[in-house]
This record gives sequence, structure tokens and C-alpha cells, in this order.
Amino acid sequence: MNDKFDAFQKEHEELLPISIRTCEVVKNEIEKLFLDEGISLGFPIQTRVKKWESIFDKVNSGRFNIKKSIKELQDLIGLRVILLFKTDVEKVSKLLSKTFNEVKIHNTIDKLQNNQFGYSSIHIIGRIPQEWTSVPSYKELDNIKFEIQIRTLSQHMWAEVSNTFQYKQEESVPKELLRSIGRASALLEIVDLEFDRLLIERSDYKHEINLSNIETKKLTLNVDILSATLDKALPIQNKDENEDYAGLLKDLNESEINTLEELQLLINENLEKALDEDIKMVESASKPNSNFSINDRIRIRNEGVFFSHEGLVRTMLDIKNPNLIFPEEDEPFDF
Repeated sequence: MNDKFDAFQKEHEELLPISIRTCEVVKNEIEKLFLDEGISLGFPIQTRVKKWESIFDKVNSGRFNIKKSIKELQDLIGLRVILLFKTDVEKVSKLLSKTFNEVKIHNTIDKLQNNQFGYSSIHIIGRIPQEWTSVPSYKELDNIKFEIQIRTLSQHMWAEVSNTFQYKQEESVPKELLRSIGRASALLEIVDLEFDRLLIERSDYKHEINLSNIETKKLTLNVDILSATLDKALPIQNKDENEDYAGLLKDLNESEINTLEELQLLINENLEKALDEDIKMVESASKPNSNFSINDRIRIRNEGVFFSHEGLVRTMLDIKNPNLIFPEEDEPFDF
């Protein structure tokens, strides 16, 4: 038995570089897919390659029996995708199933009755498609299976709490605590439902906004009216994927621009000058030995612009009132 474990440990060490690389490739591909599809994460994607000690404990405790190779493990490579919205779970599941060579997929909720609570998550066991391995840096990466867990933020909270208490199923819970555990589980499920409802209501609201309507022009600005206005009025190539509409709205309010009509007036009077400033910044950044960051230079090279939408608006505010100084944001310390 010891010789067998020694062989498995040696195999684990040999597979470690490929496992780490596979993990990175899968993570990067998922992040790109989510960016293209506009899918919101609750946390950055979590990854891990199972340590030998964990494999040994799993086999030693009888939870898994390795026959010939540790590549039999479905979760040698593990990734956890935590989503903000439950409505995205099925969409993500289908998206990943089409992207990777799927071995199998299962939903833990299928094991529960309507009156039961428990851990809820979708698990996809897959491989990197063989055609990817034609790229030299992806060679042999299709040899190892990986497991992707998909859950919402609320489901993740429940999973972590139930794991701490070891209350993974109803039978594990003392009868005296069943009502409290049931309430907590129900509340977290309601959070998911209400977030999905909010998402639908927000989408409906954004579709109903008519920026040319006289009554709408009198409305107080909010982040949705602001984003819709800038999308319509400013060049699309200037738009950044991480526009801080909430921060920009605060600066507009500080400048006493509070309504859609006032914002449109600011844009109409100052957009041309702001775009001229954008051209100057691009020219300055293109000079040899410029002090612009790598990200700025990449943006300029790819899009031919410097300012984002919020950058253009703040430039307009500066043109309108050169003496205006915005207060600094209170931010938590970075560790």
C-alpha cells in the first residue's frame, strides 16, 4: 500500500505544473466569456489544485479509491464561480458546457425535496477541448479533468456556514435547531429571488427611459439615466468597461448638475472641446518617453482614445469651471 501511495504522490508532483497551467487557462477563458456576456461575479473566480495531503486524506478516509492514476479524481483542479444573480446560473452552466469538453454536470438541488434545505450548487466536470492543444502552450492540458462549481453569493454563504457547522443536510441538524436553520436557508433563498426581481425591474426601467421626453428631462439624475445618456451622446470607442457612474454622478451634483436637462446642456456646450482634449492626450501619450501607464498606452493603441466616458464628462466640467476641485473619496486601506 505504501508503494502505491508513493507512486501516486510522485505522479501528483509530475502533474503539478500541467495542473497549475490548466487551472490558469480555464480561469482566463471563463473571465473572458463573462466579460463578453456581461455576467456579474460576486467574487473573483477562485481556483486551486488539490494538494497531495488532501488527496491522501480523501483516499485514507475511504471517500475515494484511486485505481490506477490520480487523474481519476474529478476535482484535482477546482474552480469556483460565485455569481451575483441566480438568473445567471443556468446561463453560465450552458455557456461553460459549450466551451469545454464536458464529462458530466449535476445540480445538488435535484437531490432535495420541496420541503428540504441544503447545499445548492451546479458542478461541471470538464476538460479543455483537444483542438486547443494545437497551440504549443496548451499542449497536454486536455489530459486532466477539472471541476467548476457554480453558485450564487447567497448559496455560497449557506455553503460556508453549513460547512462550518457540518450541517450539510437536514439529518445532520439537531431537532432543536431545525427552525432556525430553516429560517436562515429561506432568507438566503429570498435574497436570490429579490435580486433577480430587482434585475428585471431595473431592465424594464432602463427600457422605459425616453431621453427626448420633455418630462424625463426634468427628472433628477440617477446612475441609470446617466449611463443611458452618455451611451447615446458620447463616442462608443471612449466607453470603458468599468465606468464609475456613481462617482461621476456625485461630481456632477457637486457641480450643481442634477437633472437630465442640465447634463445634456453641459454635453452640448462642451463635448467638442472635450474631444479636442482627448486628441491632445493621445498625441502626448504617443510621444517617446511619455509618462503614461502601460494600460493607458494599450487603450490608446487599441481604441485610439484616452478618456473614458466619465473622463470626458469630468473634462467638460473642468472646461466649464476650471477652478472646481472635487473632494477626494474616502476609500478603505489597501493591504
